[in-house]
Amino acid sequence: MALADTLLLTAITYSIALGFGYLLERYLRMPWMFTLVLFGMIFSAFGFFTPVVNDAGFQLLAKLGMLALLFMIGLDLNLKEMRSLGAHIAAGGIFLCLFEGTMLALLFYFWFPADVNNSFLIALITGITFGTIGEVVLFAILSEFGLVNTRFGQLTLGLGVFDDVMEVAMLAVVASLPVLSSGSATQNTVNATLAIVSYVFLLLLATFTMVKIGGRIRRVLEKTVRSPPYVPPFLIFLVFFSFAASGALVYETLAPVASIMGGIVTQQVFPEKILKESRRPINFLGNFFLSPFFFLSLGSSVSLASIIAFPLLVVIIFTVSFSSRVSASTLFFSRLLGLKYAFIMGIGLCTKFSTSIIAETLLLNSGAISTRLFSAMIATYMSMKPVVAGAYSWGLSTAKDGIAKLFSIEGKPSSGDV
Repeated sequence: MALADTLLLTAITYSIALGFGYLLERYLRMPWMFTLVLFGMIFSAFGFFTPVVNDAGFQLLAKLGMLALLFMIGLDLNLKEMRSLGAHIAAGGIFLCLFEGTMLALLFYFWFPADVNNSFLIALITGITFGTIGEVVLFAILSEFGLVNTRFGQLTLGLGVFDDVMEVAMLAVVASLPVLSSGSATQNTVNATLAIVSYVFLLLLATFTMVKIGGRIRRVLEKTVRSPPYVPPFLIFLVFFSFAASGALVYETLAPVASIMGGIVTQQVFPEKILKESRRPINFLGNFFLSPFFFLSLGSSVSLASIIAFPLLVVIIFTVSFSSRVSASTLFFSRLLGLKYAFIMGIGLCTKFSTSIIAETLLLNSGAISTRLFSAMIATYMSMKPVVAGAYSWGLSTAKDGIAKLFSIEGKPSSGDV
């Protein structure tokens, strides 16, 4: 019955997207995928389709949906615009991570010192690792509002991609902590972390090299325009799966970073005509076939029981994290974007992503943080996703026209499908 149940849930998922998603977009001006997040939460709370959602096959589809959206982020990053915004992305990314991390560190150290071994260093590292941005959710929302190809959208996604690099750096810091340096298991952890950092360095180097020689590769690929129609899409999907697989072979959570880099490489080495003609199958795969599984899975991961178990701690972490990230974004980017748009972007940058759970799990396993703090952070992750996504969608719906007008990129449409 596993196949039958999966097919039934798939039919229900698309029905929800068509019915409730349409109503959500038309009357509340929120993206249709938010409907699936809400229904995922309902399914989780009442136990509907729990075996199906937890099934390895369904989770594979959900992960492929996430990776496909991340690949599309790389495909839609405007590298020329990224270079012009590079200083803002790097400085802003570091400032936001450190500011939010410091505020959380002060909370952990002075209010819950026993949960961080009475160490401000542990509190600071824990706070910084908590702030991972969920760029895949941001991309889906920005896409729905047609704002990916604006300076606002490119800056937001650029901060999300830069955040992935910060996350790897923090993972290296966690593995090198003295508290983790005793025992053979810890040595294995250090070795694994060195392998991760080395892979990311090689991945960035390979991406940079392929971008630099992209013109030469493009001239070779232009010959495929005269090939059978199926060849260009297959080549693009080959790049996607090759990059994602290379990351997953080293460590499963590196597949998202590799997928983004694969999108960047595809954008730079494939002729514009091939990319334009291949957009439809790419959009179908990422936006319509696979992403519903990802968003339904995202909602189903919200455990109301775990949130109820640590209500006060979850509320406090939520409040400190949200207020510090939004205020830091507003402060740092108000001159570039204006107060209103910097504030809206700050809300979006509060969208959390669970890949930082790796570093937090290492801190938990080493005894650096308590089980209570770890559980509360996971519960906060889950509770922030739907709340922040909803607030960000509403903010964009009220500012869409202004963003498209003020931050359009020359030669790029400010709205449309991605």
